[in-house]
Amino acid sequence: MAAINFPNSPSDGDTHEGFVYNSTLGVWKSTASSGGITVQDEGSALATSASTINFVGSNVVASGTGSTKTVTLSGGGAGESPIVYTEPPTSHTLNTDGSTSTVQMQAVDPEGTAITYGIAYANSTNARPDQLAADTTIDQSTGTYTFDPSTNTAHDGTFKARLSASDGITHATRFVDFDLAFTFSNLLTTSMVFDHYNAAGSATRFPNAAYGMTYNHLDATLSTSQFGAHNQTVPSYLAVYIGTEAKAVNQIKFNIHSNHFGDFELQGSNDANTSGTFYNTGTWTALTWASGTIGTTALTSQNAGGRLNGFADHTIVTNNYTNSVAYTHYRVVITNAYNYSSGSGTGGWASYGWEMNRV
Repeated sequence: MAAINFPNSPSDGDTHEGFVYNSTLGVWKSTASSGGITVQDEGSALATSASTINFVGSNVVASGTGSTKTVTLSGGGAGESPIVYTEPPTSHTLNTDGSTSTVQMQAVDPEGTAITYGIAYANSTNARPDQLAADTTIDQSTGTYTFDPSTNTAHDGTFKARLSASDGITHATRFVDFDLAFTFSNLLTTSMVFDHYNAAGSATRFPNAAYGMTYNHLDATLSTSQFGAHNQTVPSYLAVYIGTEAKAVNQIKFNIHSNHFGDFELQGSNDANTSGTFYNTGTWTALTWASGTIGTTALTSQNAGGRLNGFADHTIVTNNYTNSVAYTHYRVVITNAYNYSSGSGTGGWASYGWEMNRV
């Protein structure tokens, strides 16, 4: 750079070849930028500018003789992100019986750094979702995540989780959609254990194998009713043990004969016997009735149509409940054959089939 000859006896504010004279300081100052560099931390400026930036590290190379300098980071600098070699599923269904289930994600760091696995939930506070009864555990040696689901049917729903694999500097993430679905349809199967009672001395179709009391479909093609009672005595019972996995039924449907039973109560139990005569064993709790229909006509109480109801064979009667408690046993306690609309009626009844659901 060529030498600059400044004029003698300058006055304050005089300029010369890009400089201005400051009489207070008695110096010529450059009118160019002060040369300060604004340093930002991920977009946010630090409090003061810098005249010197010092890069350190064995893998940092700075070069350039002009006003532009090049800084090269190689190898260990920020590092490469972990590589996921065992991909987790994009969705996972949690068990409704309360048993745990697992998801695995495995990753390796290219530089050989140990991997730490983590999890976060896609909500504003990263709070554990209601669908989980306990915090998720992670086996750091295998990348196995263990999920402990809620058994409360009120927690039916979905959530999204972010699984992560970190080398301490960078990380790899995967998102998984989780579902806890207590809903089910047509719960009853012929392999379940059924029981029934209609007072001795009254002809009944319950014990007659030809009528198949366990028939559980709403089949409109059947020409013969599948179970019922020639002479109705009350109370009488239809009971089923569905198995060791309790289910929270909140709907029952009947495929009715034009003569059917009337008022009834749906009850659940978790301690009745599991074989033989069990309809009258254990403790039974009545489900809270919510609404119902016979065909498209609304019911005003828990009723299965009743005798002389005016509806054709194979009309479907639906009763809904607010139940969220899972039971292993259910029973229908029949109290009369009253017509749903007139509150009267006696005699026998017949069904083509029945169904229990959670909707």
